Amino acid sequence: MINVFGVHSKSEFPEVLMDFLMERGAPHAAMSDSANEEASVEVKRICRKFQMKQRCSEPHKQNQNGPEGEIQNLKRDLIKLCF
Repeated sequence: MINVFGVHSKSEFPEVLMDFLMERGAPHAAMSDSANEEASVEVKRICRKFQMKQRCSEPHKQNQNGPEGEIQNLKRDLIKLCF
């Protein structure tokens, strides 16, 4: 399942993460690509609060981050629908 949340800036990520957790519940782990907004102190605090493990892929190793591939598939499919 893919959940899409719109944001205007990367600084909104902690707030959107909280919205996701309140709506869907907390997963056991959160996978990221070590982006600054995903590794912030505020996000770490949220993950601790919801007892979520944070896992990060190595730089330039998209194959380690499954959701990254799903995002690419979603983008490809949306482009096909729109054009």
